[in-house]
Amino acid sequence: KRKVDDLLKGANGTCWLIIEGDGVIEFDPKVGVDKFRHHLPRLTVTGLLVDSKGQTWCGLWGGGVMVLKDDGMTRHLADERSAVLALVEDKTGKIWAATSGNGVWVFDGNTWEGKLQEEGAINLLKATSDGRVWVSTQQGGGLRYWDGKAWVRSLDSGMPVRCLTELPNGVLMAGGVLDGIYILGDYSIKGE
Repeated sequence: KRKVDDLLKGANGTCWLIIEGDGVIEFDPKVGVDKFRHHLPRLTVTGLLVDSKGQTWCGLWGGGVMVLKDDGMTRHLADERSAVLALVEDKTGKIWAATSGNGVWVFDGNTWEGKLQEEGAINLLKATSDGRVWVSTQQGGGLRYWDGKAWVRSLDSGMPVRCLTELPNGVLMAGGVLDGIYILGDYSIKGE
């Protein structure tokens, strides 16, 4: 038996399963799980993203990022020794990678740029429909987003935020480690 740590469904319907300590399984639900492809065996995958180009990005425990394309695999951030816990794509197509001890890395298609390395662990990395990329760090807590030039603090709290979800009306709900739920945006009820 294999323990599934996470799963993701890509835009084309392909499903991806992170298997604890044994890479990822790719399968097409229309064909069935008996016909699957096993990628990155014996590696611990800690984050997963299928980008707008159909490439699958796998964050690794102490091994950077592997990108699975039709023509094979490519390693990125090979010198990154902390775990890449989350991956998101922003509205411009840049790939963001959150680490467990070395801030955030941003890939523009050619080079990786480090951000927030001085703050260590990233507790949250999310992209919202308005194109913003949001983070909460272990050291800085709260919630901030990247405006294209700098980080803008949106929620000032010493406690890290662990989860962020966007409602259909654009309102954001954020859950703090010890200080409850925050609502960001216009949450007034509109109706009759």
